[in-house]
Amino acid sequence: MESNSDLLHERGNTADYPLILAALLTDIGFLTEESPPVTPPKKITPARDFVINVLSKKPCVAPLKEDILNYMGDEAGILSTILKDAYSLTIKSEKAENTPIKEGLLSSLTSRISLGRNKSPQISGYLPRILTTSDVFPSESGSYSSDKVIGLRKSLYKSFLSEFELLPGNDLTVFTDSLITLLEKYLTFIPVAGEITLFDHLKSAASLAICMKRSDESKNKFLIVAADVSGIQNFIYSEYSPIENLKKGLSKRLRGKSFYLAMLTDSFIEMLLREFNLPRTNLLLNGGGSFLLLLPNSSQNRKLLESIDVKMQNWFLKNFRNEINIVLASVQADDSLYSSFPSWYNIISSELQAAKKQKNIKILNTLFETDTDSPNFEIPPLPAWFEKKGIYENLNKTELAFQNLSDLFELLGMSIPKAKYLLSMPFISQAESKTDFRDIFHFPLPAFNTAWYFLKSDQELSRFLGHLKEETSCMRLHVINDTSLFESLPLVKLLSDAGNRGLKVAPVFKFIGNTAPMDKDESIMEFEKLAALNTRMEENKKISETLDYPLLGVLRMDVDNLGAIFSFGLESNSNPGNIRTLTRVVQLSRLMNHFFTGYINEIADRHDMYITYSGGDDLFAVGSWINCIEFASDVREKFSLFSSGNPDLTLSAGLHLCKPGFPIGKSAAQAGAAEEKAKENPGKDSISVFGRVFGWSDFTELYKYGKELDALVKNPDNKQNIKSSYIHFLLTKAESLLTENENEIDVNKYFGAIAKIKYSLARSPREINNKEIQSGGKEKVKLLAKLITGPFNNIYLRGFILPASYVILLNRKSKN
Repeated sequence: MESNSDLLHERGNTADYPLILAALLTDIGFLTEESPPVTPPKKITPARDFVINVLSKKPCVAPLKEDILNYMGDEAGILSTILKDAYSLTIKSEKAENTPIKEGLLSSLTSRISLGRNKSPQISGYLPRILTTSDVFPSESGSYSSDKVIGLRKSLYKSFLSEFELLPGNDLTVFTDSLITLLEKYLTFIPVAGEITLFDHLKSAASLAICMKRSDESKNKFLIVAADVSGIQNFIYSEYSPIENLKKGLSKRLRGKSFYLAMLTDSFIEMLLREFNLPRTNLLLNGGGSFLLLLPNSSQNRKLLESIDVKMQNWFLKNFRNEINIVLASVQADDSLYSSFPSWYNIISSELQAAKKQKNIKILNTLFETDTDSPNFEIPPLPAWFEKKGIYENLNKTELAFQNLSDLFELLGMSIPKAKYLLSMPFISQAESKTDFRDIFHFPLPAFNTAWYFLKSDQELSRFLGHLKEETSCMRLHVINDTSLFESLPLVKLLSDAGNRGLKVAPVFKFIGNTAPMDKDESIMEFEKLAALNTRMEENKKISETLDYPLLGVLRMDVDNLGAIFSFGLESNSNPGNIRTLTRVVQLSRLMNHFFTGYINEIADRHDMYITYSGGDDLFAVGSWINCIEFASDVREKFSLFSSGNPDLTLSAGLHLCKPGFPIGKSAAQAGAAEEKAKENPGKDSISVFGRVFGWSDFTELYKYGKELDALVKNPDNKQNIKSSYIHFLLTKAESLLTENENEIDVNKYFGAIAKIKYSLARSPREINNKEIQSGGKEKVKLLAKLITGPFNNIYLRGFILPASYVILLNRKSKN
């Protein structure tokens, strides 16, 4: 696809940069003030001081100083008309409700969500701090003094200034991109009004301002553009080559497919931002295969969007025969976009669903003329060391095309966990380039005018940049799962050297769920070995043992009722509608994505889990059966902390167990079906495991019970231990007394089955009778008595399949 424009700066269109920078910095005073008020200040003196004494020292910004100050208004705080209009939308809607949070702390937005169960929100707060992948949880605000909060803010501002000085200052595009990243790092946990972060407030103001300036409409100044990838499930789990489901490389190909879709989405976003000359502030949502952009509404932009849509539909038809596609929809919106964003979100979502049903209507002529039997994939040249010559020789042309695509997926899956940087840049063909980059894995997408390079180290990055021409277009360097940026001296030097050579490299951070257990040779572990891992943490040290009976677990998890949460979960009973704003919805989406793409890696690493996909609000991970259970439990626990224990913000999960060689596509489908079954449980908030659905509280108790029973099985004292075969016997009896739906105990079967269980307990070698139970002294007696004492429908008996399956599998011996 031929680009209608280069990046904003490269087209010479710098007219909007003063407005963008003014919008991003007008409320920077919230970071510098020791204890900001809960409503935006009228004075903007700190911002003017910042522009005069700090910002204007950057060579690329210095000529724009007066224009930026003019947008910020005069010293009395009277904003220019365009910024005043943009801020009036945000300020009148961003009024914080009374909360018990200490002044200067950011209130937890997740604690404010309500779908009916969150009657008494436990409002918690965040201490001032930088954004990292590890620190995503709110703190107990009462345990911190005001002096400590003030000290943290001062320290944060000092660090912000230090990193700001290191921002690339020779190119306006690179500088602005880098500034947005730095603001996200330092302002994510600074409040502007209650639960609203300063970063999301400034980002919203900037996106609104640029739309208001460029729109040629008097009323509907905003064009909401939504996109969604269709066909994700079939694409990821279908076989694309005759050998794709062979064991070797299977895990890498699966991950590579998921990441391929993410790369398509990100490339499309970058292309749209270039085409419409917009900064990243106008990307509102991005995650889970979908995104939302805010464009200036004009006849020219609507025509351009239509043209891009048609070209993309043709590309997906040509390359993937419409098995996958990115579907676009747009809606024109007025000023109510900000204060009633969930309503507009519902409208654009409906438009997107309608577009999915008619996704080929704009290319009907091409559709009937296209030969869908001859694939035409855009595949980069693969490294010589990777080529599978013995396999290629036996394939026809069509099979070879699919095999090359499968190889691309495998290479992607291999490269993601090992990459330190992802560098995106406008596409350069081999004919245009002076250097053959085949030794560095790269992923060009000419149709999107984008290419991605996977760089494993600072040395590889230095070598790559050293071979680029000076006139190379603007590049974005994504630092993976690391927000340190200009705290890293090697990176600072690399970027400085590149800038001195005329290269335009904007450093940003990117969170990716990319954890994968490694083998001793630093290759990604295959499923056969993964299935045998039994990992636990002892005193912050990871201990890995080998299971006698390897079994793979395939886990799917996602947030319950997410559509309802975005549609009406941010309404307030005390003041209806006042927290249904654009900023809050965008902020909530960003926080969710932060958990599922950034922090999720820490949990996965603790449990030796292989993240196939994680982003937006869901995840798909693979590991040994026991590691999967521990991982799922850990994710649920940490997500509850992340959401301030909000009963309306929950997760459901589905776990499927299989042999390592079982087709992963079928396993994923089974895990998905299990997840849906969990969501059918009243109230959701459940996990489906061992073929049964449990609420998380019951699951936690039963899983603990299973560990206690396993300790009895492993007890060397013959008087205190039991055999795993006896657990199997108890399971048979427990299952026999359940109703047909397996959720309750059948009263007609209960007394006969209980009598048999009591009889077996009283026999040697167990010898557990009523006297023993009443005395309750021995651990074995206490644990086994739980099955026959307590209420009629007791959870230990009704849900015995969970602890029993845990014990049986953990003590089972492989036939090999």
